[in-house]
Amino acid sequence: MWVILWKRGQVGVGSVCREKLEKTIILFTKVLLDFLEYHPFPFIPLIQRCLEFSVSFVFTAAGDGLLFERFIVQCMNLIKSIVKNEAYRPDKNIEDSKPEVLEAHKIKTAFFTHPTLTEIAKRLVSKYFLLTEEELVMWEEDPEGFAVEETGGDSWKYSLRILSSMFSSVCLFPSAVFDLERVFLKNLLRWQLICSGGICSAQSVSPSPAVTL
Repeated sequence: MWVILWKRGQVGVGSVCREKLEKTIILFTKVLLDFLEYHPFPFIPLIQRCLEFSVSFVFTAAGDGLLFERFIVQCMNLIKSIVKNEAYRPDKNIEDSKPEVLEAHKIKTAFFTHPTLTEIAKRLVSKYFLLTEEELVMWEEDPEGFAVEETGGDSWKYSLRILSSMFSSVCLFPSAVFDLERVFLKNLLRWQLICSGGICSAQSVSPSPAVTL
């Protein structure tokens, strides 16, 4: 995946080749998303690798200069789909859970460490929560209207703005990692203080250094 992303970066904007490379990248991520949706248990061996490459590309410096919006959206969808997958949710009585469910749950909870969640929070605020100049104008003209998102159907799956907001919700993380939720929210609130008056523009902050995942 990195090689294709790198090759895309070497091709000029507007090039047919660049467009085809982007379609190939999106196709790869769609295959993973469909595999996860329809075959969650066979997907378990891929959970660790998918979380690693998605979080690394989207939330660390590894993806700097390589990403495009549709790919970021697909990676966020993949992370969310893994974390919130009902097939990976253990029973209230752990002893009644299937071994594969416990395996998947263990992989997820082990991956989202304090440093990882801290970096996700930092990047959300310093990069993905930022408003473009056009969005700032829209917000200034109609703050209430700007806050209303069209969330019907599956539209949220294709909106970077909506998905970024979802990552700031406590419902992103399963209850078994409530302590990690608190770490995530604490860092999210801390980094929101960077934003003057509660609104950030793309020129107001810079991304933080990445952590090793």
